Amino acid sequence: MDCASMKVTDLKEYLRLRGIGVTNMKRNELVRLCTAVEGLNLPLDPDMCTDRVTNTVAELLKSNGIDNMSSLQGFTKDLSNIRMCD
Repeated sequence: MDCASMKVTDLKEYLRLRGIGVTNMKRNELVRLCTAVEGLNLPLDPDMCTDRVTNTVAELLKSNGIDNMSSLQGFTKDLSNIRMCD
């Protein structure tokens, strides 16, 4: 991806989706930040506002080697107490 050729709105959206604030940043700062972030492979929507919580938790656990969630001590399938994004 060539951050230098992106429009300011696209740079801001790319960074925002990865949980990075971009308020009051100039274009050259956005390009440098975008270039640095690209190499980090940050997840989209890090606060999970657009994901279904149950699926996301299961995917995160599985990606960390926990295939059977019920094997976790104190695990519950009831995730209703997890705060949802506004």
